[in-house]
Amino acid sequence: MWLSYCRDLRKDIDQFRALATLGQRLIDWHLLKDVQIPTRHRFEGEGDGVVAKVRYEDNKIWINPTQHFTDVPIEVWEYEIGAYQVCEKWLRDRKGEELRHEDVRQYRAILVAVAETLSVIAEIDAVLW
Repeated sequence: MWLSYCRDLRKDIDQFRALATLGQRLIDWHLLKDVQIPTRHRFEGEGDGVVAKVRYEDNKIWINPTQHFTDVPIEVWEYEIGAYQVCEKWLRDRKGEELRHEDVRQYRAILVAVAETLSVIAEIDAVLW
């Protein structure tokens, strides 16, 4: 089946090029390479920035009772690679730690990268089907 698909793909160079471009976009987002990170997903609330109980509610990811990241779609929060929810695992791995400025910036970039991943996957599906 895969060989048949590859033969068909070679016949349609435009589709191949479109998929190659989308694949490169995926790679760039996953590596956070040469991408502009929009300023969405603000980190709000008063507190010490220590990751305690992580939860998602009303498009916000809470790291403790008073601090959260804003404007996170449920699809981004629920996105999984393997058996892990990417956005949840990153924070849970830091439970008990204070998020520094660079940690907050990196997590915001991860949220954007996940959203962009979902967008690129939809574009790939559109090219293939």
